[in-house]
Amino acid sequence: MTPELKPFLGGTYFPPVDQDGQSGLVSVLRQIDDLWRTRRADLEQQGEQALAALRAQSAPAPAPDGTEPPSAGHLCRELIAACAARFDAQRGGFGDGPKFPRPAALDALLAAHRRDPASDDGRRALAMVLGTLRAMARGGIHDHLGGGFHRYSVDGAWRVPHFEKMLYDQGQLAVTLSEAYRLTGDPELAAVLRRLCDYVIRDLSDPAGGFHAAEDADSLLDADGDAHAEGAWYVWSDAEIGAALTADEAAVVRRRFAITPAGNVRAELDPRGALRGRNVLDIAEDAADIARALGTEAGTVETLLDAATTKLTAARSARPRPHRDDKIITAWNGLMIHGLARAAQALDEPRYAAAASRAASFLRDQLFDEATGTLFRTWRRGQRDGTQAMATDHAYLAQGLVALAETTGESRWFAWANALLTRLDRDFSDPDGGWFDTDGRDPSVLLRQREDYDGAEPSASAVALDAGIRLAEVFDDHARRKGLLVIGTALSRRAASAPTGMPAALAAVMLLERPLRRIVITGTAASASALLRIAQRSPPERVIILLDGPARALLAVDQPFLAAMPLPEAPATAFVCTGTSCQLPTTDPAALGDRLSTAR
Repeated sequence: MTPELKPFLGGTYFPPVDQDGQSGLVSVLRQIDDLWRTRRADLEQQGEQALAALRAQSAPAPAPDGTEPPSAGHLCRELIAACAARFDAQRGGFGDGPKFPRPAALDALLAAHRRDPASDDGRRALAMVLGTLRAMARGGIHDHLGGGFHRYSVDGAWRVPHFEKMLYDQGQLAVTLSEAYRLTGDPELAAVLRRLCDYVIRDLSDPAGGFHAAEDADSLLDADGDAHAEGAWYVWSDAEIGAALTADEAAVVRRRFAITPAGNVRAELDPRGALRGRNVLDIAEDAADIARALGTEAGTVETLLDAATTKLTAARSARPRPHRDDKIITAWNGLMIHGLARAAQALDEPRYAAAASRAASFLRDQLFDEATGTLFRTWRRGQRDGTQAMATDHAYLAQGLVALAETTGESRWFAWANALLTRLDRDFSDPDGGWFDTDGRDPSVLLRQREDYDGAEPSASAVALDAGIRLAEVFDDHARRKGLLVIGTALSRRAASAPTGMPAALAAVMLLERPLRRIVITGTAASASALLRIAQRSPPERVIILLDGPARALLAVDQPFLAAMPLPEAPATAFVCTGTSCQLPTTDPAALGDRLSTAR
C-alpha cells in the first residue's frame, strides 16, 4: 500500500524465500523497494486505479425496474438444483477436492427440507446434507480421538485434511449437526456432535471465559527438537499403533483405519512428503465388516475400538501439542455460543448450555462497554485490544444470544441481542439493503464494503437478518419487521443469480416467508423445564420465551397479550402463538409436543 493506504500490489501467499518458481516474500519486498524508489508515481497511480476498481466492483447493481423479487420458493428450488448438480453422491460434499464443510449451505438445505419435507426436493435436500455429514464424520477431516473438525480436506473423499482447527467451523457445524440429529435421531450424528462440543469445552476454553480462536496444523515432531510438520499431532506410524495397543486392539484399529507400514496417504495428496509412512485416522471399515474379517463378533470389535481410542488418546497427549491461537474473537465466540446452545437443545445436555452462558457472560464483562453500548472485537491474556467490533461481531453474537435465551430461559440474553442489533442498525446499515462490514468511523478504511457471500463464515447481513427476524417476534417489533422485509427483498434479488454463493441469506429469506411461531411458556425455569424441553425439540422456525418474572418485566409492558398470561407462580403453561393469536394453553408436555409436530 501507499502511505495513503491505497493498494498497488497483493497476493494470497508468499513463501519466506523463492520456492518452486514462486517469488518469496523477501524477493517481493526487494522488488517493491526498488520500484518505490524508481517509479513511485507509477505505483501511486496504480493505487488510485486499484481503489477506483474496488469501488466500482463493490457498488450495488441496480435492481430491475418493475420486477418482482424472486420468491422464497423459487430461490429454494434454485438452491437445491444448483447443489444437486455439484453433489458428490459417492463421497458427500460438493465438487471435487479440496472439499470444505460449508455449513451455511448445509443449513440452507435443511431449511429447504423443512419447508416441504415430503416433496422430492425436500427429500433430496436432506439426503445431500446427511450424505455430507456422514462422510465427514467417517473421514480424516474429523478428529476421531479428540473430536471436532479440521479446516478442510485436500482430497475429494474427506480423507486427508489440512489439520488446522478453527473455532468458527466448530460453532457452525455444531448447529448443522444439532438440526440433522433433531430431524433423524441418528446416534452417530449425536456422538459426533457431542465429541465436537466436548473438544471445544476441553481444549479451547480460556480460564477466564470464552473460547480460543484456533489450533495450528503444524506441531513439533519431538518435544526436545525444533523440527515440525503438518499433522504431526494427529497421524500415526504402524509401529506407533503396535506399541500403544494390544495385539487384538491393533489388529482391529489397522482394519478400521486402513493403517499400513507404508502409510495410507497417497503421494499426490502429500507433495512434500510430510506424511510419508504416516497414517491418517480415516474410517475404512465398519465394526461388522471387521468382525467378519477377523472371525469375531461386532460387539467385541466395538469394545476393542473403545479401549484403543482411550489408549491412543493418552499416547497422543504425550506428544507436543499444536500451537493454540489464544485470542478470543467476539464473532467466532458468537458462532460457538449458537452451536453450544443448539447442541444443548438437541442433546438435552445442560453442560453445553452452561458453557455457552459462561462465554456470553465473559463477552459481556470483558468485550462490551455498558456505558456506551460499544462492543469490542478481540481479547487476549487479560486485555482487550481496543479494536471495535465489526458487523460480524454484532450479528453472530446476537444470533448466538437468541439461541442461548431460548435454551436457558434467561431473557437478559434477548435484551442484549436486541441492543446489539439496534447498534448494528445505527452504525452499519447500508441504504441498499443489509449492513456494511465496518461502521465507517475509521478514516483509514477507504472503502466500506458489504460482504453478501458466505465463505468460511456466513455473511453478516444474512446472520443479522436471521437474528432480527427472531427478535422482532420476541419483542413484537413491527418497525423492525418492516425494515427486515426490505432487506430480505434486497438479499433475494442479489441471491437470485448465485444461490449457492449466498445460502445463509436464502435460509433467512425462507424464515421471512411465513410468521414464526411464538412458544410462550409461563412459570420458572424449574417448573417449566419439561415444557421447555419439548419446545426446544421443535423445528427452529420459532422463538421460545420463558415468561418468568424478568421476562415479564422486559416484554409484557409493551405486549398486553403477554401481560394477560398466567403469573410465574401458577402451574407452568405453554401457549403456541402466531403473532398474538394463540392456541388453547396446555400444561401437558405431550399435548405441547403434538401441537408443535404440525407444520406452522
